[in-house]
Amino acid sequence: MYRKTTPWPLAKLKDHPLQAKMFGDVNDVELDILAADIEANGLKHAIEILPDGTIVCGHQRVRAARKLGWTTIDAVVRADLAEAGEAAIAIEFVKDNLLRRQLGALGKARCIQQLIETAKKFYVDTPVGDCGANIKDTIADRLGQSRRTVNRYLQVLKTPPAIQNAFDASHLSLVEACQVAMMPEKAQLAVAARIEGGLDPKKALKEAVQANPNPRATDQAFSRLIRAIRRDLPHLQEHEEKISPRRICYSVETLEQACGLFQELLNSKNCEDS
Repeated sequence: MYRKTTPWPLAKLKDHPLQAKMFGDVNDVELDILAADIEANGLKHAIEILPDGTIVCGHQRVRAARKLGWTTIDAVVRADLAEAGEAAIAIEFVKDNLLRRQLGALGKARCIQQLIETAKKFYVDTPVGDCGANIKDTIADRLGQSRRTVNRYLQVLKTPPAIQNAFDASHLSLVEACQVAMMPEKAQLAVAARIEGGLDPKKALKEAVQANPNPRATDQAFSRLIRAIRRDLPHLQEHEEKISPRRICYSVETLEQACGLFQELLNSKNCEDS
């Protein structure tokens, strides 16, 4: 989408109030590299600002331009964001930093958390933005992620520091770190202690999963089994005689185990009812 750019005096620009708290500035070496690139190739992307000169996107480009001695810089004035309100501004601000900055996995998780907290200050039980979804759905959409992924990032932030550090160092994937987050607190601390003791994070997780089966995963497995039975049972009952005897013999052990499990579940239900 094309937006008109306007030469804007650098002296009349000001940082977004969340810039220092959430992201800070790149180091001097990175700034020098950015300035050299802009000097050689020009400004590839105009900065985005509010009508009052508050920078929404492009804090480091502004720093580089000042380093080069520029007095003005091309800017897109986002009156639309100013009209949409503080939550929309915050979302665009964090989105730009998430997409343009080389943030680590943990830094991205913290940004998402901060973004949600910021949005909630302006919208309580009200959709954020114009998509008609709740805060997490809107943020996920703006960041090009699924809501499940956004939730996973938030779950990682609830794990012990050793787990978060392993995730940030790519020793644990997002899914694996969330596996730890789903464990009881005692089990999480045990995994963290083993990682701090020098055990490979993936191995520590594998051992913990074997020792602490996830109740949710068990419920999900049972739900999948019930769905499969509901889907296929009517057909099997109607065509029972067509099932190959050889296939039945091959599956006897599994069928007997299933019968035993179902009987135990039914007995447990009867005990509760009585």
